[in-house]
Amino acid sequence: MNDSQDLIQEANIIPVINIESGTPITERPDYSISFDHLKTSFSHERHEHNDDKSDKSSLFNTSHKVFEKITGSLTALSKSLRDSLELGGADELEMVQEFNYDIDIVATSPDNKYIATWSLENGVLAVFPFDNHSGASNSIFTVKTPFNKENVPEQNAKIYLSVSEDGQYVAISRMTIMKESHADTPNMDAAVNVNTSQQSEQMPESSFVVYSIKDSRKQNDSMLNSMEILGSLTFVRHHTLVCFTKNNMHLFSTKYWILLKSVRIDALIYSSPRYSNISNEFMVNLHDILSESLKYGFLLWPEEKDGISVWDVNGILRQWFYVEAKNISSSRNLFAMSNKGDLVARFYEERKDKHGTLCIFHTPTALMISEFEVPKSTFLVSFLQNNDQIVLCSQKDQDVRVQLWDCWAGLLVYEEKWTYLNYKKPLVLIGDKFVQAVGNELNTYPLFPNNSPSVTMQALVRSSSGFETGKTGLVIMSSVEKQPGLNLCWGQILDNNNNKELLCKFKFEPWHNWINSEIFIHWLDSEAKRFIMAGKDSVQIYKTKSRGHNKFLKLELQYIWLSKTEEIKFVTLETRDESNPTLLHVQLSNNETVSLSLPGENEITYRALIDACTVIHYLRLQYMDDVQSFSRLAIKEQLKKLIETSIQLFPTAFNKISLGNDEYFCPMEDFILFGWDDLVRKVIETNRYIPLFHNEEQTESALLLLVELQKSELVELMVNYVIHHVKRRYVPMRHHSTPSNLNSDNLTKRVVQQPGFAWTLGKTLLDLYKYYPDKGAYIMKESSYFTTSLEAPKRILQTKLGNPYRGEERSHHSELKSVSRKARLPRGTHHKDTKKKSLFSFLNFFQRHYSYESSIRHDTGALIYYPDSTNYSERKQNMYKETYGIRKKQRKQRLEDAKKTHPARLCVVPWPDFCVYPPLLEDDKYPSLFRKLYRFWNLYISPTQRSPFADVALNGTSEMFSEVVMEAVIKFKWDKFANRLFLYNFGLYLVHAILFCTIVSIESDLVPAPGGKRGWKGPLFLIEIIIPLLFLIQELRQMSGRWKSYWSSFFNYFDLASFILPLACSIMVIIREEPPDGLKSFAVLFVWINALLQARAFAGPGKFIAIVIEIGKKIITLFVTLFIFILGFANALFVLLRDIPPSQIVQQYNGTITDQNTGQITGDMSLIQTPQDNTNMWQRFDYSILATYFFLGIGWDSVTTINPDPVLYTMMVLFSFVAVIILLNILIGLITDVFSGSLLVGRQAWLRQRAELIAELELFMLSPSRRQHPDWFPHLIYYEAHLDAINNWKRKLFIEEMGELDTDFVRRELRNVKNELNDELKELKGMVGQIRNSMRNPIDGGEIGHHSRSSMVSV
Repeated sequence: MNDSQDLIQEANIIPVINIESGTPITERPDYSISFDHLKTSFSHERHEHNDDKSDKSSLFNTSHKVFEKITGSLTALSKSLRDSLELGGADELEMVQEFNYDIDIVATSPDNKYIATWSLENGVLAVFPFDNHSGASNSIFTVKTPFNKENVPEQNAKIYLSVSEDGQYVAISRMTIMKESHADTPNMDAAVNVNTSQQSEQMPESSFVVYSIKDSRKQNDSMLNSMEILGSLTFVRHHTLVCFTKNNMHLFSTKYWILLKSVRIDALIYSSPRYSNISNEFMVNLHDILSESLKYGFLLWPEEKDGISVWDVNGILRQWFYVEAKNISSSRNLFAMSNKGDLVARFYEERKDKHGTLCIFHTPTALMISEFEVPKSTFLVSFLQNNDQIVLCSQKDQDVRVQLWDCWAGLLVYEEKWTYLNYKKPLVLIGDKFVQAVGNELNTYPLFPNNSPSVTMQALVRSSSGFETGKTGLVIMSSVEKQPGLNLCWGQILDNNNNKELLCKFKFEPWHNWINSEIFIHWLDSEAKRFIMAGKDSVQIYKTKSRGHNKFLKLELQYIWLSKTEEIKFVTLETRDESNPTLLHVQLSNNETVSLSLPGENEITYRALIDACTVIHYLRLQYMDDVQSFSRLAIKEQLKKLIETSIQLFPTAFNKISLGNDEYFCPMEDFILFGWDDLVRKVIETNRYIPLFHNEEQTESALLLLVELQKSELVELMVNYVIHHVKRRYVPMRHHSTPSNLNSDNLTKRVVQQPGFAWTLGKTLLDLYKYYPDKGAYIMKESSYFTTSLEAPKRILQTKLGNPYRGEERSHHSELKSVSRKARLPRGTHHKDTKKKSLFSFLNFFQRHYSYESSIRHDTGALIYYPDSTNYSERKQNMYKETYGIRKKQRKQRLEDAKKTHPARLCVVPWPDFCVYPPLLEDDKYPSLFRKLYRFWNLYISPTQRSPFADVALNGTSEMFSEVVMEAVIKFKWDKFANRLFLYNFGLYLVHAILFCTIVSIESDLVPAPGGKRGWKGPLFLIEIIIPLLFLIQELRQMSGRWKSYWSSFFNYFDLASFILPLACSIMVIIREEPPDGLKSFAVLFVWINALLQARAFAGPGKFIAIVIEIGKKIITLFVTLFIFILGFANALFVLLRDIPPSQIVQQYNGTITDQNTGQITGDMSLIQTPQDNTNMWQRFDYSILATYFFLGIGWDSVTTINPDPVLYTMMVLFSFVAVIILLNILIGLITDVFSGSLLVGRQAWLRQRAELIAELELFMLSPSRRQHPDWFPHLIYYEAHLDAINNWKRKLFIEEMGELDTDFVRRELRNVKNELNDELKELKGMVGQIRNSMRNPIDGGEIGHHSRSSMVSV
């Protein structure tokens, strides 16, 4: 032990064992470990004994071992250091050629191309390559690890394996489990402090070794060694290694072995089920889940009493699912995630239940799409690769029962009992194959092999001559009918017993152009009830039925299957039962074999329905341009009938059907395009349909398709269906009673609203308002004040509302308040702790120092002091002063924080992804230059991808912003980021406006005299060129992005004028040309006007501007009428007065000249005004228009100097009567009326303007990556609303609904009901009188009557 300590001291190594107590585990900074002096001291000795090992002496160049960290004791650390430095020991890495011990742990790489195994007996780690066709090959790497049964106790440690996606590295981690201990003692204080003593101990660190399979270079492990890793090392996609410390998750690049990112996960850890600060047992359950979900790049995290959260490795919240309370923490759970992360499965079972439950969640919508009972002994849950189906393995006796479930339909597709799988051995599912460790080998088994013994195998023959049954003598034949442009294949059923009489004729595969009629034909029974036909690419099974008394036959399609690309090569019929064939093996032209499970004679199977829907989808793609020709085919009605008979049996089968290879389709799309409205209605009426997008780009849906095709009835049905399910609270399959005390936190059930049903509603909202405005308004009203509580994640939403069981909820906000969302985990602070500590110590240096030290007792938390030279009374005085100051500050802060509160509710905008932009599309691996430029243009210059909100804001009408739901969205965006972006933009514009107006106003001449200098004007004009040019570029981007709608907004004209005119003035000054005064004056005018219009984003000026614009829109017709009226009078007066010479119009003044001295008149004087161009304004038509306009208010000066003319006076009277008296007064009254109405619509018009401004900021001020910010563009938007506002809104809706009723009809009905009640009351009074008479005169008299009367009185 002394040698070990000396070695550590000599090497200057900081131990990985934290021996401090009473302090939490902190992230240590990076320590650089230098072994150069050790290598120098020992290299000479090793060189004398063995020159070959000199290269291995370096810590950074050892064989295959990349990282190593062994924790647990100083002895173990010393041994690890000695082994790594080869101080008299054996080789560091012991390679194993073969081993004969059982495999205990199996793990796979993220892409399932490599398998890692580990044996507990001898600690051997092996890596095997895996191929989907051939299975596992021989091991490519085998090594003996330092972990085995001696240092891995079963109850106190656990081993985790991980392989990189390229097979370059493999990691093994040992996690030591520290369990919580409970000690009994009669000392109550000691019992309370048991947990405190345990808490002082640090959580045990994990030991790990990372091996390199393909090279032998060891990396610098100083950073990993400096971290106190508390979990396993996991390789994820994109060459990344993930490790966990107490508060952080770290991501390392396996290409360069550098730290890429650190994410704080302490909030997740504290919310984990069974979390404990004195035990790490809960971490074992977490790492069991994370080891699988991290392979796909996600953190699947169970939440206490809330459900499950899904995060990506960057710390961004993808979704939050809600399950029953207590189940995660009190039951056995298994989790699984699909390859793309869009589906999450959770299995749980409780002791009191007879069965387990499997829940399937959809990540984009947060909906639980399926919930069904499964065996309680389930031990493996795994999704099929590239398919929306899930496999469950459970124990049945000593064997394994394997089940295949369809996630979207919630139906059991296949089930089989396997005898050669062992539930006690490690078992994994890779692709469509099971891999299980048997001894020291890996065995591969295909999923659902043909285990049952077959009776016969019959190969069908391709022929056209026909196939005859044994009893009935019916023959099926095929023939080709040549038609212009298309040759059809006809199937014919003939009666051999009646001279080959034709009983039925039908088209077979009419979508092909046939050359010959050779197909596969076979009767499935001897009574000619069913037959099978296989042609070029389809397999069809028909049932024969007689047409009543008619001798002809009719066919009913029972099953159909279609190959998408390949043609059928061979067909083999397998019979497992003596009577009915069960399997049909179809070999395609690419030698791929497809096994089809055939239905029974009167059986409708789920596989038959799925295959029929797939055929409809393929045929719809083929007949996309000519749907009418497909409608004329008989098979169209056969397919429709087959689907119709299956709707009630499998109502959930029409949500989404997977084709494999990450391809899927939605049958509702095909039904709508084929015009099968009755099937669409029946599917919706089953109440099991989930509206989804039909493509990956999320641009097509059933509702959008119905709107495009103008199917009004189905649009109304779909809208009502979506709103109904959004408002309805979901009740899971398992029902528990709710306790009477609602204030208790021990709830056994959480009821959750389903806004995910409206996933497709946001993209359809704009089209609904265009073509179905009543439905759009209905959606807006139903979505406003949509209260929510239990499904709101408290840790994510920055609000105190959301729990109705704790009593009345209150908020201090005076109006509608958007709720901030924190859906991104903060960055790790591992590398900043030392800097913060040094900064705080520097700041504390200048603080006032006292002669005593203060600290806090760890047991009570009280503030105590330890002065050096004071007695008890002085200490008491100092403590009183200190606590009084603290108490005063706390009181002041509390009074400042105290605000008036109101009853409030937490509400949600029930439109998922309404503000979310589509994900960024990835380019090809080697895109061309044109492709790069095209992508750059569509992403940065003129963004083409928009969110539904941006489409509504830029192209919607003001009526769409009349409801509270849109106001909540706009307020959230404005408070979150848009206000800051706008203030930056508006502040820069004010700088431009002030500079330009100031420069132009100071001096009249902007350009100096020849030879003069510009002086202070030169730099300012350069600034005035740069700023307007930046704004002009933004306008050009907007113009290119929305060319049509850009010119429909008059705000853009003022924007262009306020940028172009000052820019032109500045450029002219730079080139030493004086701008015209008119250009300068108009530039200043437009700059000021646009400054006012820019302020429309604020509520005050914005509402005023909106009202002015609305008034202008309403009276535009009157303005046009007045303009035409002025134009007509101007033309008439122009014709009348244009020939009058100006000399007859000018003013003439006559007078006399008087001598001031004598007062005598010395002569006469006459003054005549010199005629100008505008003396007679009626000589030019443009001046005539201006003169006529002056008649409205300025006066009649242009005609008062003209000689009186009856025609002129008549026109003056007509104009004054019509224009001045009638039209102007109508204009005044109309403006008054419009203004009173605009006060109501002014707010929604202002919201429309602000929304448009926000959309422009999103598209042209934010980068594409910023538009993916989860906190700015969340999945759902929450807001706080006053309870009074909610009640007033509900009352308003009720009044509107009642206003649609016929009040007279209701009044008449109430009167009739009143009359009927009066009649009934009279009859009842008569019956009571008869009873009283009978009581007074009883039949038997005596005591009976007395007792009866007494009883009546008592009653």
